Amino acid sequence: MTRRLAQILLVVMSAFLAVISEAQAGPGPCDPEQPSLVGTSGPMRMRGPASGLSALGGGRWWNNSQLAMTIGLTASQVNQIENIFQHYRAQLMEQHSALLKQEAGLAPLIEAVHLDEAQVTARIDKVAQAWANLEKLNAQMLLAIRRVLKAEQWRQLRLRHNVGPPV
Repeated sequence: MTRRLAQILLVVMSAFLAVISEAQAGPGPCDPEQPSLVGTSGPMRMRGPASGLSALGGGRWWNNSQLAMTIGLTASQVNQIENIFQHYRAQLMEQHSALLKQEAGLAPLIEAVHLDEAQVTARIDKVAQAWANLEKLNAQMLLAIRRVLKAEQWRQLRLRHNVGPPV
């Protein structure tokens, strides 16, 4: 029974780690150098086959002159968004590092010859909390950025770039 439980847990955790790795592979909240207007979940997420910034051209999307012109972004708004990003950047990097540290500690526990379910469960809780902390901080940054945009700009971004809640 214990061996079977260990096998099931290994499969589940492998899938969990694969999902986390895939989510981190693209730019987004896990990569503070590649800020996104969209998070990985919640009402401001990217929908459809596009992920992260690919649909917005990547990088600091507010510096994309074509996108700025499309949604009518002003120089003042660009400056405000850049300031918001700079305000959150160090915190995002810190939370990202904390997540990576917790994830790094999970793999050896799962791969151990003698599986300690209590330790694995405790580490899973730490990974989930680190992920939640990062997502919360990212959502706060995104909310601050959303406040800078006018309703029509937000609507245009949603319509043209498949961002946010369903229209």
